[in-house]
Amino acid sequence: GSLASSVQLSGPDTRIITDSSAGVPGDITVNADTATITNGAAIAAGSSSSAGPAGKVTVTADSVVISAEGQIFSRSFAQN
Repeated sequence: GSLASSVQLSGPDTRIITDSSAGVPGDITVNADTATITNGAAIAAGSSSSAGPAGKVTVTADSVVISAEGQIFSRSFAQN
C-alpha cells in the first residue's frame, strides 16, 4: 500500500472503522511515517454489532503517538 507522511486523528467523532452486522468486519491497515491518535479518536475493527471474528488492525509507522483517550483496537462479541 501507499505510505502517508502523517496520519492524524483527533476527536471522539474521528474514526477509521470496519463493522458488519451481517458478516465479518474487514481489516484496517495504516502505513505512515507518523501516526497520531488523540482526544478520543480511534482505529477499530469490529463492534458489539459485528457478526463473527473481528478484523485485523495493522499500523506500520516510524512514530506512533496515542494519547488523551485515543484508541487502536480489534474486538468481537459472541453471537447466538
